[in-house]
Amino acid sequence: MISVIVPTYNHAKHLSRTLDQLLYAFQSYQLKTTLHYEIIVVNDGSQDHTTQVIKTYANQFEEVRGIILQDNVGQQNATLAGLRYARYDYVFTFDDDLKYNPSSIFELKNHLDYGCDVVYGYLNQCTQSPLRYWGTQLKEWIFYRLLNKPKDLCLTSFRGMQRSIVDYVIKDEVPNVYISARILQITTHIEKVQVQPGEVNIQTRYSIKKLFFLVLHILRNYTYFATIFPSRKRHLHYVIKEIFE
Repeated sequence: MISVIVPTYNHAKHLSRTLDQLLYAFQSYQLKTTLHYEIIVVNDGSQDHTTQVIKTYANQFEEVRGIILQDNVGQQNATLAGLRYARYDYVFTFDDDLKYNPSSIFELKNHLDYGCDVVYGYLNQCTQSPLRYWGTQLKEWIFYRLLNKPKDLCLTSFRGMQRSIVDYVIKDEVPNVYISARILQITTHIEKVQVQPGEVNIQTRYSIKKLFFLVLHILRNYTYFATIFPSRKRHLHYVIKEIFE
């Protein structure tokens, strides 16, 4: 049984295509074997008509559920909201822009079937812009040095997790969570799979400023340095405005 979490922000015009492709992939897979699944779409405070898209699909397909957040809290916290509502044993996080081919979920599932705790899907490096590529390499090096990430592991937003890992991740009380950092606190039994790109693949600019603040955030909350900083008051990661089921 599979739960798929799709955080989304102001991508209403691409979201319908993403959901169509996800549903088609699961329906095709169900021709081979019985599989229960759910797709949880988390609207991260979008300003476009994303909520209406989610509501339409939730009304039409019993497998689609929607969580509408009151404010924009960022991809990581929005994903956390979805993880906390996931009901099934295998949980996947998936981008809203078809960066990855939805059928790749089942490639990752095979690795979970064989007992790994977490599996990441990654794209061939040639599909990335030079700036994105070097930014990714720098991020991977930082995680390797600060969080004991396996050196050859590629951390991406496309991942599959066992239920036990999800149960640990969702207890994170850090105000702005970083899911991969949380995962590395509990396991290194992690694998990677090179997957095919999807149809749209919206390229995002890799911000050096965002990377800098990400490093500071990880240092403050997920490494040894967290023990020497004064503790901060914890607060809600998000506020849920509405749920469609």
